Amino acid sequence: MDGYPFVHREHERFRDLDGMAHVNNAVFSTYLEQARLAWFGEADPHRRAAGADRHDAIEYELQVDGRVVASAKSVLVGYDYERAQSIPIPERWRRRLEGE
Repeated sequence: MDGYPFVHREHERFRDLDGMAHVNNAVFSTYLEQARLAWFGEADPHRRAAGADRHDAIEYELQVDGRVVASAKSVLVGYDYERAQSIPIPERWRRRLEGE
């Protein structure tokens, strides 16, 4: 998949399909979550640096046999559970989002 900074390949599971072998629309959220986790895992497993902004977005495009079947966007917010407040996202995430 040329032209994309990150590609995650996901395979449908038996539970993803209905009786007509269609992927249930709620399953697309699972696919997005799996892609995001794979992206973060490749970006940096430690994820502990300071950054400048408190949120950013990731855009997704789901394809089957080269055909776009869904697109989505998720917003990332850094959060400190001990202080119960949002925090700057790590700089390494920002660099990753910007394709560096």
